[in-house]
Amino acid sequence: YGLVIFLGILVLKFVSESLVSDFFVFLTITLSAVAFESLWHYLMATRDLLRPTSLAATLVRELPIEDMLEEYRMDRVSRDHFSVIESFVHGVVAKGDLKTLALVMNRLNAKIKNSRFWERPMGYRELSSILRNFSSRFLRMFLYASTFDNPPVMSFIVMSYQRVAEQVLSRSKHPGWTRRERLLLADLALGTLCRMLESGRKHGSVREQILSSMNALREMIGERPIEDPDSFCAFMKRP
Repeated sequence: YGLVIFLGILVLKFVSESLVSDFFVFLTITLSAVAFESLWHYLMATRDLLRPTSLAATLVRELPIEDMLEEYRMDRVSRDHFSVIESFVHGVVAKGDLKTLALVMNRLNAKIKNSRFWERPMGYRELSSILRNFSSRFLRMFLYASTFDNPPVMSFIVMSYQRVAEQVLSRSKHPGWTRRERLLLADLALGTLCRMLESGRKHGSVREQILSSMNALREMIGERPIEDPDSFCAFMKRP
């Protein structure tokens, strides 16, 4: 401010001829300087937020994860918040920005894994509802990514879905669960991967990631690995 006042005095000395004009010139200079400084501070404060990776981190950090985990307990605010993240992810997918997508998915997976929600034992009805919720959201993201024909992005979405499914399946180890219930829960996740396979089988890397994710889930429930995902998915479709 001292520099601004000094410059204002110099301008008044050499430009202005009357006291009134001196006052208005000085006032104009001072107000312009204050306005410029405020704008500068605002831009410096928001420039990081405007970067895709920072915006993604903010969105995930503010996500009310406990409300989101159970579809039937999600209030409108929580649904709207996650819809914003989905829309943001769609924009990232459209640009093929794998770095930002990885940041969003990794932080989302970490927040899901570390949630206190998992501390209490849950039954089949609760866990199946949670898994259906995430399955539909990840499937939408995958199908959207497939329209851009970007195998690395598609593979990363599959891998991220696998992590969420593993987290849900790991909760089915509590006492009281039957093997049939665990198999039904795993089939729900495997069925989602089969849906992804329908759109991603033409890409070798995507097909390999889907097969790898399938076998990781099968291993968790003590089943043999799958060798031919197409035959397995055809079997899954049988009534």
